[in-house]
Amino acid sequence: MLRKTTSGFTREQDMKILYALVTSIVLLATASLTSSAQPLRFPQLYERAELDTHTGWIPQDVETLVSSPDVIFKGRFGKLLSHEPWWGYEETRESMQKRLGDDAHLVDTLGLPSSLYEIVVDEILAGDIEGASIVYRMLESTPGDRRYTNESDEKLFFLTRNPDGTYGRLGLPFILTRRDGSYVFEYPSDTAPGRMNTGTLEFAPSMVAEEFEAFIRDAIHRVRPR
Repeated sequence: MLRKTTSGFTREQDMKILYALVTSIVLLATASLTSSAQPLRFPQLYERAELDTHTGWIPQDVETLVSSPDVIFKGRFGKLLSHEPWWGYEETRESMQKRLGDDAHLVDTLGLPSSLYEIVVDEILAGDIEGASIVYRMLESTPGDRRYTNESDEKLFFLTRNPDGTYGRLGLPFILTRRDGSYVFEYPSDTAPGRMNTGTLEFAPSMVAEEFEAFIRDAIHRVRPR
């Protein structure tokens, strides 16, 4: 007779679930290393940017900001393409169900909620992009009311290419939104649920849109000339 553990499953079921979960975490970590490695490597980022739990990488100078991503461009969020569990770049629902065996019905509990968005490219400042749009992956519990991904907001994107061809960001400051004539990065409020806080880049002489864009263009010309 199989004895159940405190989780409500048998020990064998617990081990299967644990194995699948660990595998997912390893694959996600590996994927993150791959997608974040271009063009700067992690050791360089540790030297040149601060890593914060809630905001991700925070560039300490404009050289790091423009040399970290694969592409830099002006654009805006487009339509929501999908929202579903995600098990990493090397996994699918079917492969995870196979790993779980008899516990395949638990596959959704191991997936991370992930949205794919279209991002419309208005002007490329650095890097190569084919076509008029790209696909951006965002980990979020629900697309919600799309305050952060509002299709009418003009944004400045500093994005890295993921192994599956989608794009992601190294941290919150790598997507800037134009608000009242200036650029800011946005993040959920810790004190008021549903509210957005804003931040600016301390090293920039000005976040006024036109002046900041000129500042970025000059840095791109110096740091990563064609």
